[in-house]
Amino acid sequence: EGFNIIDQHALHEIILYHEIKQRITQSKLISQQLLIPELVELSPKDFFTMLNLKEGLERLGMAIEEFGQNTIIIRKLPQILKDLDCKEFVNNLLNEIGDNEVAGDTNVVFEKLIKIMACKGAVKAGQKMTIEEIESLLQRRKDFSITSNCPHGRPTSLSFSIRELESMFKRR
Repeated sequence: EGFNIIDQHALHEIILYHEIKQRITQSKLISQQLLIPELVELSPKDFFTMLNLKEGLERLGMAIEEFGQNTIIIRKLPQILKDLDCKEFVNNLLNEIGDNEVAGDTNVVFEKLIKIMACKGAVKAGQKMTIEEIESLLQRRKDFSITSNCPHGRPTSLSFSIRELESMFKRR
């Protein structure tokens, strides 16, 4: 009938986004203590921004604490994001969330936190995946009805019918 091209990052991102939201509403977002806590050194402004986000991050299963001047220590991560690069996550979070937002609507900030966690926790574009990982991702896609676009709006897959392909190659 045709074929589909799947953006593995976008698909994994929307699946993680829905899984995180679902687990939060069911109070089943399990945290995992880090064997080696991550230290993240920040500018004074970013340090205080992260401290202001502490409660929202705790709701998402991430435990941060002050660790000296302008440094935070990350002690826990949500288990669903076990491979998250903590420093990259913190930098992206600070780039995405402005000072006004931290002081503003907590629901908007919380939603952004979920989106960023899903994005940074997702498999990267072009990253090699095993057959089992691919099958798992495709199976998990079936668990959620809204997976046509990632949280940033990018499509998770493109479909081409035989008729469209024939038309593109001027066979019809």
